[in-house]
Formats: sequence, C-alpha cells, structure tokens
Amino acid sequence: MKFYRIRHADQRGFPYAYGYGPLSHPIPFVWGENLKSFKDLWKLNPMQPGLEIAESGSKWADFMLCGSGLPSLLYTERVLISLKALRCETLSETEFPVGKILSKKLRDVPPPRYFACQWKPGIELDWEAWGIKKDERGVPILPAIIPPPVAKLSTWNGDNVFSWSNHDETHLTMLCTENVVELAKKEKWINVRFNPIPTS
Repeated sequence: MKFYRIRHADQRGFPYAYGYGPLSHPIPFVWGENLKSFKDLWKLNPMQPGLEIAESGSKWADFMLCGSGLPSLLYTERVLISLKALRCETLSETEFPVGKILSKKLRDVPPPRYFACQWKPGIELDWEAWGIKKDERGVPILPAIIPPPVAKLSTWNGDNVFSWSNHDETHLTMLCTENVVELAKKEKWINVRFNPIPTS
C-alpha cells in the first residue's frame, strides 16, 4: 500500500485565502494560545466573518491554501462527500464560508462551500527512520531542510484518509492511500497534489 499527504497544488489561476475573520460557530482545532492569538488579531485588524480571498485567481478550486496557519488547507463540499463515500471518518467538520473577495474575477462567481476537517489518527510517524531527534522535553529538533516524513506501516489503521497518531495534535494533516489518488483522478479534483510518504 502506498501513502500520500494531500496538499494544494498552488497552480496559477486559482485563489487562496489570506485568512479568515471570526466565525459564528466554534473551530474545534483552534484553542489555547492559538485562539487567543486569533482574537487579538481580530481586535487589531477587524475582519469580515469568513474567508478573505486574495486578489489573484479567476476560478474556484477544490483545494485552497489558507494563510492563517490553522487550517492551512481547505477543500470543497464535493471533495468531502466523495471521501465519505470511501467511508473516511472525520473527528470534526468545520465550514469556512467565503466572506470578503478581493479578486475582481471571482466576485460575481458563487463560491463552493469550503471545509477543514480533523481526521482520525491512523498511522504513526517513525521518528527514528525520519532522522529527526528530540530534545529532553520530547520536542522535535527540526533541521533547516526537513526530509519527507516516514510512516510506520505496521501502525496503519486501514482507513483511506487519516492523520498522524503521534504527531500534529490538531489532526488536520490529511494522509491518504492510493485509493484517494485514483478517486481524485476520476472526479478531476482541481488544484490538488499528493506528496508520497515513504514507509518503514
């Protein structure tokens, strides 16, 4: 079985979000200091509720970068529906409605519904095989150039979409099997990239 990390492809012609203003519903993966930072930012720089779409882009995509950091990846409702048909289970599903659109070419084009999900932990990151050491507190010491992560095959839970079980406590990282790659080709997902993940 081959594994991949799902990312946006950053193709020209598609928009990205600078970030987002306060939403009317909770964001389950933003808490503690991160939540405080968002609230402080919104006080200093009031933003319209929802995503703020940058000036570039002339066509909506299925996958979109979000510059806020949490989440960094957004995807459309049609992608989410397709993944559920593959029996991919989420821990949470959060809609990020489009708020302010700076792109003149997109202002009159109805946007799709965008989401960010937390995925079930499904595989361990093999720190030793990855070559990343930790300090005395267990915090990874990341080099200037970070090599591709290595997954421990024996710990895979059998799901088609999942997140790391011993890394990324937000569970926003989307890891997948080749079944999802084939699904993306079949349904022609727009602006998506699959980065291969080696296994140990």
